[in-house]
Amino acid sequence: MDSLRVLTYNISGQNTSALAPPGFGTAAKCAAVAAEVLRHAPHLLTLQEVFLQAREPLAAALRDAGFELCGETPSHCGMIQLWALASLRAQALRAVGPVAVARLPLPLPGGAGNGHGGAAAGGDGGYLYFAGCHLEPFAEGAGRRLKQIKAALRCLPPRGRVVLAGDCNMRNAENRSVAELGLGDAFLQLQSPRDANFTWNTRTNLYYGDDTRQYTARYDRVLLRGLEATQLRLVADQPRTPGGGDYLSDHFGLLATLRLSEQPPGSPPLALRASAGPEEDGSDGGGDDLGLFGLH
Repeated sequence: MDSLRVLTYNISGQNTSALAPPGFGTAAKCAAVAAEVLRHAPHLLTLQEVFLQAREPLAAALRDAGFELCGETPSHCGMIQLWALASLRAQALRAVGPVAVARLPLPLPGGAGNGHGGAAAGGDGGYLYFAGCHLEPFAEGAGRRLKQIKAALRCLPPRGRVVLAGDCNMRNAENRSVAELGLGDAFLQLQSPRDANFTWNTRTNLYYGDDTRQYTARYDRVLLRGLEATQLRLVADQPRTPGGGDYLSDHFGLLATLRLSEQPPGSPPLALRASAGPEEDGSDGGGDDLGLFGLH
């Protein structure tokens, strides 16, 4: 196994779609979220907007599937959680604001993600750092989001291999600032695949009902240092009922397949560019209308 699969998903707490069938409550949603996650067989998982009612049902399902909780911290909206397969021996490291960090010893068991063999050990003694985040919301939060990422990176070895995944709440205008921190963006590394572009799409996902303001955005991201993305796909981007509109969350999940890079950790990322391919619409002009959506 030469690849490492990382999944990030903002589950929107115990909320359910306005178009969900009658009787589809918290228990049913938790079971459906767990089933959707496990269907994609990730090695590493970060969840956002985990609230008390959903915490234990989700935890039970993930532990039964061989996952261990390796990090947790509050954000502006619910908890951020980190999960890893037990075989990866992940250890909770710290929380830095709305970023939870764990570390995994390298090389990974079974060759997971070790596409370049001897490149497994970085300049940090041989660890991979896995971080999950739910950054500051709204267009005007760009400066604070950058500070939140910088604060987390300051707590890590400067040449350590890093996966930072989660609901970053970012806009395309922020791409260059992130790249200048030495972080690659899985989406940009893969030449901006159109089928993985929008993790928020209220044109198709009327989670909050018919009066939902319709726009698209790439809020959820997988940022990398010392790793390369080989594949990226959306998760839970189809309604549960064929032909219906009952999505599991207001966000779609994002599954990245990664390998350790031959490029030394801490070098400039593979692509430093400000464009993210197809433009999001409404991400900068009041797209986060709290009265319609709540927090992202």
